[in-house]
Amino acid sequence: MIFDSQYEQQRLAKARALEEAGKSPFPHNITREISTRAFKEKFSYVEDLEEKRDSTHEATVAGRVKFLRLMGKAAFAKIEDDTGVLQIYYSRDGIGTEWFNQLKKLLEVGDIVVVRGFPFVTKTGELSLHATSLEIATKAIKPLPEKFHGLQDKELRYRHRYLDMIMNPDVKEVFRIRSKIVSLVRHFFESRSFLEVETPMMHPIAGGAAARPFITHHNALDVERYLRIAPELYLKRLIVGGFESVFEINRNFRNEGMDQTHNPEFTMIEFYWAWHNYEDLMKLTEELFDYLFDELALPRKLVYGEYEIDFSTPFEKIKWADSLIRYAEVPADIVNDKEKLYAFCKEKGLEVEKSLSVAKLQTELFDEFVEPRLIDPTFVTHYPIEISPLARRNDKDPDIADRFEFFIAGKEIANGFNELNDPTDQYERFLKQITEKSAGDDEAHEMDEEYIHALAYGMPPTAGEGIGIDRLRQTDHLEMIASENFTSPAVMEAMGSIFTNKYAEGYPGKRYYGGCEYADQVEQLAIDRACELFGCKFANVQPHSGSQANQGVYQALLKPYDKILGMDLSHGGHLTHGSKVSSSGKTYSSFFYGVELDGRINYDRVMDIAKIVQPKLIVCGASAYPREIDFAKFREIADAVGAILFADIAHIAGLVAAGEHPSPFPHCDVVSTTTHKTLRGPRGGMIMTNDEEIAKKVNSAIFPGIQGGPLVHVIAGKAVGFGENLKPEWKEYARDVKANAAKLAEVLIQRGYDVVSGGTDNHLVLVSFLDKTFSGKDADAALGNAGITVNKNTVPGETRSPFVTSGIRIGSPALTARGMKTPEFELIANKIADVLDHIEDTDLQAKIRDEMKDLARNFVIYDRPIY
Repeated sequence: MIFDSQYEQQRLAKARALEEAGKSPFPHNITREISTRAFKEKFSYVEDLEEKRDSTHEATVAGRVKFLRLMGKAAFAKIEDDTGVLQIYYSRDGIGTEWFNQLKKLLEVGDIVVVRGFPFVTKTGELSLHATSLEIATKAIKPLPEKFHGLQDKELRYRHRYLDMIMNPDVKEVFRIRSKIVSLVRHFFESRSFLEVETPMMHPIAGGAAARPFITHHNALDVERYLRIAPELYLKRLIVGGFESVFEINRNFRNEGMDQTHNPEFTMIEFYWAWHNYEDLMKLTEELFDYLFDELALPRKLVYGEYEIDFSTPFEKIKWADSLIRYAEVPADIVNDKEKLYAFCKEKGLEVEKSLSVAKLQTELFDEFVEPRLIDPTFVTHYPIEISPLARRNDKDPDIADRFEFFIAGKEIANGFNELNDPTDQYERFLKQITEKSAGDDEAHEMDEEYIHALAYGMPPTAGEGIGIDRLRQTDHLEMIASENFTSPAVMEAMGSIFTNKYAEGYPGKRYYGGCEYADQVEQLAIDRACELFGCKFANVQPHSGSQANQGVYQALLKPYDKILGMDLSHGGHLTHGSKVSSSGKTYSSFFYGVELDGRINYDRVMDIAKIVQPKLIVCGASAYPREIDFAKFREIADAVGAILFADIAHIAGLVAAGEHPSPFPHCDVVSTTTHKTLRGPRGGMIMTNDEEIAKKVNSAIFPGIQGGPLVHVIAGKAVGFGENLKPEWKEYARDVKANAAKLAEVLIQRGYDVVSGGTDNHLVLVSFLDKTFSGKDADAALGNAGITVNKNTVPGETRSPFVTSGIRIGSPALTARGMKTPEFELIANKIADVLDHIEDTDLQAKIRDEMKDLARNFVIYDRPIY
């Protein structure tokens, strides 16, 4: 069945209950009078009334329930529509006792409701709606995610964008901004008498750009067709046909790699302008940017990562050869000398073939040394004709194309040139491209005889340009979940490598599949680096996650129903440390220790519990413990009862690797960790030990015990990540992680919040709301609306369910990875406190969200935005 989870079945049952009560869970012909934003604007005068209410005027609003709090005879809810969030209040007196009692059982977060009522202001000063009627307009069968802000679950976000938009208001704002940019670009060209057109999406020949196409089959014609890589050749046919200025905002498809700046499916605008040249195009591009900045009310100087980019026009212009001399430091006398240029490339460490032409060698140098340094808007002109197969030759120098590329922040934004309208020259260039394709260049242009025929009828002097629409925006959210981080582009590149395609069951040198010699080298490199990083003798890098690593340890060293002693989940432990809802708690007899009232582990108390329980294995480690763990003390406890000592350092591994937290070695028999979190590697797990017998048992437990083929591409990412962890700068990052977390705790304590254990020794801060009226879930949602992503968390002395909790966990690793220091963390901590001080003030949350966007734009995640 498609809806087979317990929660979905419960919601289906509630939908049936609605039907039995004579109310459709999916009614139609329902209307609303006013949006939530319009409601606030229309009734803002109520805030100035002495009674703080106006029961003589009512309005009907609608929206999705995002927050719900029941209080006996009444309830508060937050509903969200396309314009914002509005608080509603409904009670037995307002909507009737019978229907109120039914709603208490049937209405849930995620449902869409229509509410009618009058405006009033709550005691906390929030303009709200006092309901006189409330109907469920759509019953949601699937519950919304509990934790879904910012970058919480990228896979779920990208595969289910609708869910991302429901849970993250910032995403909808990105869509709106993008839509506005497209609209403005369209208006800009239409106001200059350009005609918008549409050209074919399926082409008989992959032309118009140097790229690999997607291939499809036309069943009716029984022929291969190519998804458009560029509309260029069709747009120029329109110029031949008599249109003098045309543009198309189009989707293009290129069957190539994916990274932060390249998507196989993307949007561009291409435009062609008869009786103009590429210098006119550069001027028009400057006018377009002036227009966009004016309409979007943006300052001409914008901060992007570590750079302040000046968008004041006119933009800088530099010739191709001059850019190589200035930025790649190529001596002027060898720029066009093939032999010397080849030697220069080798000297610079570039792996190039000696057969490459001068233009191709120049391109290698440009891509490596010039492009990343073009930060302010820059036009690079006078490209070699060899790498410009569709551009017109320069009249004075036939080896040069009348062409430019436009760069901002180290990436190409646009490409434009005088169009080649000589059919004979174009035919000869196509022939040369075919020769290159035969020599192995998959991106070389195909012969397009139909286009040659079109040119033969005569195309007037024309200039054309393409601009990438999707490179005009960037991400802007603050990620403060302690278990999350931003991995490096190098790690992502390794994970996106061809190792994705390889099965490699077994271990290095002992595989069940052939062709694993390179997989062996990669895995052995990861093992060697892990052992060097943590000072151990054996490492298994195959576990897919930390939970599977822990399961592997248990399977290797325990029998069913053996006793394990771990930290209580509500005191900071992890599900896999014996929780009854985990396989570790179902397969083994689990017992727990916790923290004292001061939020710290009492090792004498743990010793007493261990002597009573007599466990076979003791787990030391936590997912929400902000203090150092004394592994030597745990060794004494384990020795006293003859137990195996197992450390789970998933959260602190990056600090351990840098020497910023005591190491579990040599005290612990076996150690597990994740490879992301504070290590900043790919999502995955690892098991380490100094005991050869334990290592053998662990290897058998992982494969073939609980896993089949390892994820070689992830292991490659682990190897790259461990290499980064071994660099000296890693220690500086780890020190900053601790300092930033300490500043966060310090400010929150100053603002009157209960920080568990009174501070932190590591990367996380645990805040308790046991003394507050709101829950961890409330705080999680409010901070998420303010652009700050944390997660709700159980705390010592927990009184609420794990789905609600009485605390939040805040981490410093991800924002430290973005380059933030203690001044930024002091600012963020005060903003967190501001939100919590006024947790129901959605206007304040929106204001702080905008401030956090501005802060995020000053510390972009990567040197190039992710798309």
